[in-house]
Amino acid sequence: MFATKFKSVLTVVLVLAALAGGAGLLYQTQAGEQPMAKEEQPAVKSEQKVLTPEEAVKQKPTEKVTVKFKVTAAETMRVSKSNVIYENVGFNEVLILKDGDSFCVQLLPPVMDTIRRLGIEPDKHFKGTVVQVTGRLGPGQPAFGTGQFQIVVSDLTQFEVVGE
Repeated sequence: MFATKFKSVLTVVLVLAALAGGAGLLYQTQAGEQPMAKEEQPAVKSEQKVLTPEEAVKQKPTEKVTVKFKVTAAETMRVSKSNVIYENVGFNEVLILKDGDSFCVQLLPPVMDTIRRLGIEPDKHFKGTVVQVTGRLGPGQPAFGTGQFQIVVSDLTQFEVVGE
């Protein structure tokens, strides 16, 4: 009789333990799937409006803008690595992509280095293509042929050829 009671109590305890274990496992699974707090959620890229150079110049934005234009001229220039003229500090090669006389994009190293490594002749390849760049619109250097406004690109993710 004692053995029968003992088996009954043991069965009840094992059933309760199994139910408690299953409930704990279910709770852990649901807790792992709860939505993240707002500050923890990954940033969703907002669709940025693509502007023409004229629209960008009119707006004079203080934040990054995306500009799409057809390249009317492409020029490679050598620029001193520093403002020191009398020392031989070397040069960087930059590419100027123009949209008329008032707007341009300067592609700096390492973008320019990547273009060269790919075997692209920038002066020939980019003229007549449609490009899209993202960056800050800033004043140009008309005396150096860059136009009155420019976007300087030093990251290849900011630059894309989108058509001809």
